[in-house]
Amino acid sequence: MKSKDREKVSMSDEELRARNASAYNITTTLFVGSLLASLPFYYLLGVDDQEPWPAITSLLLSVALPLSYLTIRHRRGGPSIEEFLRYCELKDGFSRRAQLWIFAAWVTFVVVGVATVLVMSKT
Repeated sequence: MKSKDREKVSMSDEELRARNASAYNITTTLFVGSLLASLPFYYLLGVDDQEPWPAITSLLLSVALPLSYLTIRHRRGGPSIEEFLRYCELKDGFSRRAQLWIFAAWVTFVVVGVATVLVMSKT
């Protein structure tokens, strides 16, 4: 067994919480912030309300930014996404399977939304 695998097995819930609490806050901020990112374009910069690109950008960023952050964090030697999911199980009470279903539903919503806007804009 690799040393990282042993570390995962022997890590207490408190250690897991300490290693992942800030990442949870950052991913939540990235998700919510990305959804709100289109508002300045519509209200402050005067982009026409019928223009879909700010909303599409926000939806795509809501998936890309949190995943990118967790991936970069892991590649720089930090905890893995798997460990983060385990932390979320403890924090939110949703099983890993439920978390993945929720994520898959959100990605499906984003893909359908983007595809719909792109098809509608062609007509």
